[in-house]
Amino acid sequence: MARITVPTVENLMNELGLIFQKTYSNDFKVDKRSQWYMFMFPIVYLLTLKLQGVQSALDQNNIWKAEDVNLDDLLAGNFNFRRKNASYSKVKVKVRGTVGTNLNIGDLVIQSTNDVNFILNESGVIGSSGEVTLEFISNIPGVVGNKEEVELIKYLSTKNGVYSFDTFENATGGADTETDNEYRARWFISNKSSEWNINGIYSEVLKVDGVTDVYVDENVEPISQDGLPPKSVVVVVSGGRNEDIAEAIFKKVDHSIETIGNVEVYVNDIQNIPRRVRFYRPTTTNIEYTISYVVADSQVVDVNDLKILVENYLKGLKLGSYITSDECNKSFIRPAFGTDKILNIDIKFRKSGVGTFENFIKLNFNEVANGIYTV
Repeated sequence: MARITVPTVENLMNELGLIFQKTYSNDFKVDKRSQWYMFMFPIVYLLTLKLQGVQSALDQNNIWKAEDVNLDDLLAGNFNFRRKNASYSKVKVKVRGTVGTNLNIGDLVIQSTNDVNFILNESGVIGSSGEVTLEFISNIPGVVGNKEEVELIKYLSTKNGVYSFDTFENATGGADTETDNEYRARWFISNKSSEWNINGIYSEVLKVDGVTDVYVDENVEPISQDGLPPKSVVVVVSGGRNEDIAEAIFKKVDHSIETIGNVEVYVNDIQNIPRRVRFYRPTTTNIEYTISYVVADSQVVDVNDLKILVENYLKGLKLGSYITSDECNKSFIRPAFGTDKILNIDIKFRKSGVGTFENFIKLNFNEVANGIYTV
């Protein structure tokens, strides 16, 4: 986004003074004691304040310039791409004590170094072995809670029936709130790798051998929109192998968003864990159409020739396309039959047996058209 260079009041007054002197004469008084200066100064001052306000508004809507809540509003509000909040560190601890002792969340607190304490985060019962392994969570969020196991020192708070504890792992998972620069960098990295980007999915699937057409739409919101379930992506593909298509989708889709469809393929991730990918194959929908036309004097036009042109138009439509009389006429009919042969033509469409014939209808996202002439 372009940045406005806001001059200082003094610089702007000097520039205006030179313009006035050039326009009128070098004797035109523009010094600070002149009437012109005293008249112009408050106007120029207010102008610079206005320009500074404009630039501030632009900065708040510029990903490179926005800070704090303004950056959150830009990325989370517009793209549902949220800043990572501070997280708490967690650790599994082996608690020893009297068999049958009940432990509830918060009953035990373990002291560690640097004033970070770990609080019992789940309930449990000391079993017949005299011990139970339970999760503890740091009382302070952030990396400060990530501790080596030897840094967990002693019970700060305990209860009857608990004697000691043993650590066998480090406390991990604590992270500070993302800074503006970290948040911004993660956005650009995700954008370059085409996460949250239906164009990236579209392009990747279209590269698959045998694929002839692709339709992609997504809903990253937590509520249903435009017929799509919350946080889902729909991909409809003509041609290609199911396995190759699933691999292409898996490369580009944000894995926090569910794929939907009637074809289901499992793709192994880098951990060799099978992940489900779903997409649609197109459904062929019969489109009934009518043709009425008026030919020029002495001209003869066979309706069968027009039927071929209309059906070629319908066959060439992409998934989820609009079907319009105007486009059919302009792209297929008129190149073959000019106004010297057909004075007027009207083509109407409808999905087979559904509603009335119209000049304008739309295929669903997973539909391709098959034309059927109707008298």
